[in-house]
Amino acid sequence: MPDPLLCDYPLPHYQRFHPLGFPLEVFTNSEAVLDAARESWGQFAPTHDRQPVILRIGITEGAAGQPLSPPVVRGQRNLISIILDAENFAVCDLSKGFAYAWLTSSLVRDTSYVRYFFIEASAYLLITSAYLTAVHAACVQWEGQGVLLMGDSGAGKSSMAYACAKSGWTYISDDASYLVRDRDLCEITGNPYQIRLRDSASALFPEFAGSDVTTRLNGKLTIEVPTSSLANVKISPCTKVQTAIFLKRNGVEIPELFPLPKAEAFKRWSEAVCYGDEEFRAAHRQALLRLLDIDIYELRYAEVSTAVSYLEEFLSRKQ
Repeated sequence: MPDPLLCDYPLPHYQRFHPLGFPLEVFTNSEAVLDAARESWGQFAPTHDRQPVILRIGITEGAAGQPLSPPVVRGQRNLISIILDAENFAVCDLSKGFAYAWLTSSLVRDTSYVRYFFIEASAYLLITSAYLTAVHAACVQWEGQGVLLMGDSGAGKSSMAYACAKSGWTYISDDASYLVRDRDLCEITGNPYQIRLRDSASALFPEFAGSDVTTRLNGKLTIEVPTSSLANVKISPCTKVQTAIFLKRNGVEIPELFPLPKAEAFKRWSEAVCYGDEEFRAAHRQALLRLLDIDIYELRYAEVSTAVSYLEEFLSRKQ
């Protein structure tokens, strides 16, 4: 039978993964795709028994590779597209928990690019739509207290999270944390197996000098490091958060904490609810309302190390 759209193209390679602990089934005709997925999620264990989301990825020979730039992402209602060019693209159906991609073999050889922009992006869109609500924040834990580190771009969320981890805190995630929607408490899950930092972080943390740099979706240059390579860093896949701290790096010599109005916090959290149909958005805004039950502050600071010590003292008094 004719198959001009490649709807029935054979994708014989299969593996189930558990990003953020949730089931994802990957079908492909390339072992290189499964290798890339293992690099992203091989360490995650199944922690949530849910209906799996599906990702189908077909690989074609295609034309010779061109200089890479971040793909264009667009959405209407339940559909999100991720498009690099006519031969490299993905389409995600949030309402069905299904996505497919067509990529060329030359692009797949750039594992970091394909992982970040296509494999991880598609999977996290599906899982978040079905079970989670994204929170643009890093997450760490101090003596059992989960803490969200939030702020505008450049406020230092990932750097602060790593500095906390170096100081003995438990690391949960860098700037992508997720609220589990079907839990009564404010349970946050993330990816503790890697940390992504701005390329400028090597000035703060010399151990990252010479590390490979990747361009992210927003054009920022990023260093990606597996936490397994970092000495004495404690990790956990989830925590219950009691405190949210919005970071404001404004140059004050002595760090200061100020209560942040909860209406302002909710406004900032809701800015991330910017895709999907109105029913989808309402469900995510409703989940974010639960975060208003925790303590919310703004931290004004200059130096990361001084801020970490200040937070440790504050949280010790708060217990």
